[in-house]
Amino acid sequence: MAFYGREFATQVMLASLLLFSHPLILCIVLSRDQDVQFWFGSHGPMMAFLTPILFLIVFLCHFVMEKPAKEGIYCSFLIPSAIYFFVGFWLLFQSQNAYDQLVSTECGHSLHNAMGGETASLEHAWKDARKFHSECLGALAPGQPQIGIGECDNYASAMDSVEGRHERWQYLEHLEHATGCAGWCGPGPHLWVPEWGDLVSCSSVVADSMKGKFTFNAYQLMIYAVVVTFAGVVWMVHATPMFTLQKEQLNQRYTHWYVPHT
Repeated sequence: MAFYGREFATQVMLASLLLFSHPLILCIVLSRDQDVQFWFGSHGPMMAFLTPILFLIVFLCHFVMEKPAKEGIYCSFLIPSAIYFFVGFWLLFQSQNAYDQLVSTECGHSLHNAMGGETASLEHAWKDARKFHSECLGALAPGQPQIGIGECDNYASAMDSVEGRHERWQYLEHLEHATGCAGWCGPGPHLWVPEWGDLVSCSSVVADSMKGKFTFNAYQLMIYAVVVTFAGVVWMVHATPMFTLQKEQLNQRYTHWYVPHT
């Protein structure tokens, strides 16, 4: 097998996987984050899974070729860089849009308010949960300890009785368990985890995540993509003489001279 077969193909694929392992792992973590799933969906970060497929395609192309192919190396870092830059820009745009909703003074005022969006729906869902929990506690026998809303009778049927309530109640429950927040637009009582944590509104906790964690991750993906693109192009420009020399050596390998017998 020639150098531009198995060995070269393997080296390019392993180098590409190593180079983009950090943004790939970061996108996998983001796709599993419950805040990302609820607010943005996981389709954006899942685009990162296109990069291993691309590396496999480039590997197969290099595997069957018998001459240097700079185009394959360019594809190995330019296309993934473009994908990760797009994912970072998408995350930055979405997180900023969600942050604007979360800090708006119109939070929860109207389901039809343009600035309300999902924040208004969550506020109404939290109020419905509080009403249901209050009715549940009122039905308890005197002296019986308080219970979380999840332990109330008919909790499952109440979640499914209104469209979208199931997902919103699950998200609010996740926030109470994960951060200790309570209420949505403003501080309120704990519903799923009674008497636990600080009475900080969940919208402020999520807003901090949008402005801090997700903005940082977005810039990290975008800057990483730009740096890899610049470094890769510079390296390829300086490596051009090496490819030219290897092409000449490969051509000489298949040159045969005919010397007539005397």
